[in-house]
Amino acid sequence: MSDFISFIKAKKIIIIPVAVILVFFILRAVLLQKPDNELTYTVKQEDLVDTVQVSGTYTTASQTTVTSPSTGVISQLYVANGDYVTKGQSLFHITSTATTDQQNAAYADYTNALSLLQSAQNNVQSLDAAMWAKQQSYISAQDNQNYMNNNNVNPTTKQNYTDLEKFAINNAVTQTQKDFQASEQAYQTAGAAVTAAQAKVTQTKQAYAETQSATVTAPASGKVVNLQDQIGDSVTAPSTSVTIAGSSTGQASVTSVTPLPVLVIANLSDPYISVNIGEDYATRVAAGQEAHVVFDSLTDKTFIGTVSEIASVGLNTAGVVTYPARIVTTNLPSMIKPAMTALVTIETLRKDDVIDVPNSSIVTSDGASYVLEAKTHKHISVTLGEKGIAKTEITSGLDVGTVIVASPSD
Repeated sequence: MSDFISFIKAKKIIIIPVAVILVFFILRAVLLQKPDNELTYTVKQEDLVDTVQVSGTYTTASQTTVTSPSTGVISQLYVANGDYVTKGQSLFHITSTATTDQQNAAYADYTNALSLLQSAQNNVQSLDAAMWAKQQSYISAQDNQNYMNNNNVNPTTKQNYTDLEKFAINNAVTQTQKDFQASEQAYQTAGAAVTAAQAKVTQTKQAYAETQSATVTAPASGKVVNLQDQIGDSVTAPSTSVTIAGSSTGQASVTSVTPLPVLVIANLSDPYISVNIGEDYATRVAAGQEAHVVFDSLTDKTFIGTVSEIASVGLNTAGVVTYPARIVTTNLPSMIKPAMTALVTIETLRKDDVIDVPNSSIVTSDGASYVLEAKTHKHISVTLGEKGIAKTEITSGLDVGTVIVASPSD
């Protein structure tokens, strides 16, 4: 019996160390085991490219619309679509359809408006002089009051100021101040009346011009486009109406209606694509960067362009800040026309044949950067190069094929 007990005791001595060793290896395996949801990334050598994609509009340096100054019919056409014209060159002639009575009535309205404007201007001059006279009276009354407040003797009577004299001097300050303020208000109202009268002159002058035949000349040099009208077609002049709110305020409300243009003069020498860059990407876009352009009307072709400029100051539209930029292209086919929409992809970063990793895999601490080896979670020190939107170049410290943790939590 004693031999059996001794045997058991001996076995316990052996069993306990084995159990401890087994637990150690199990714990080690658990600690080193990669979590089931841990994402990894295999380091590659590739081209690091970042792009910004925006919608834009193909436009020209300038487009000038030409409308008819008269209401009537086109009696002569001196140009055709595609012609190049210089500033001041005759474009077309309009024969007015207004009757003699309509012309005379329009001219009478114009001369009457001129007369009312002259009266309003004369009134302003008169009220201006009156206002300065009232101001001078107010200043003189203040001087008398200030003298009285600092002296007991009235310089006029050589006697001490009486209560009646003091009342009169103080009352004069109050009254002259009121007179000056009233004259100032009248002057300001008269100025508004002049503005309204000037607007009425502009309206009646244009209304009279609309009854006259006229030859229209080019307001700028460029190519004639969008000419749809022919000889004999009716055209309408732009109309402007002025409504005076009231004689007391002299305020005027101006309403304009512009008809369709007869033609457009376009400067096609420097076409470009206008885009608006969001503030999130504005710091990445710079002049000189390459852009790929695909037009909505020609999706099977890609044209190469360049960012020529980007605005330094953003535009705030309903709380959204954007930075206008220009994309210039060359050798566009004639089928691409102004106002066409294009999808522009701007290449903001390119590094060919480099080692890069996801931005999320990089941990920076105390000015040093590292990534975690996936199997062992060992820190691998790395040197960073160019940083893109999604990936960063690694210039040293990491070999191709290394598997790292894509988004470390420690």
